[in-house]
Amino acid sequence: MESTKNNVSCPIFDKEIPYGLCWEICNIGNNSVSLPSELKLPYSWKEANMTCNKCPVCIEMGT
Repeated sequence: MESTKNNVSCPIFDKEIPYGLCWEICNIGNNSVSLPSELKLPYSWKEANMTCNKCPVCIEMGT
């Protein structure tokens, strides 16, 4: 999975997102995460968490 210095490629949104937002999604993963208005969760947080668990970036973060 490719990433830039401040962004990472997110399999949930199929685009690059800020690293900090990635961390919040991987570690918090519920409605308390403030997603930017241009990002809409394409499925439930439970499914998003399952996607994060397979994501190399989240694995590298140790989530």
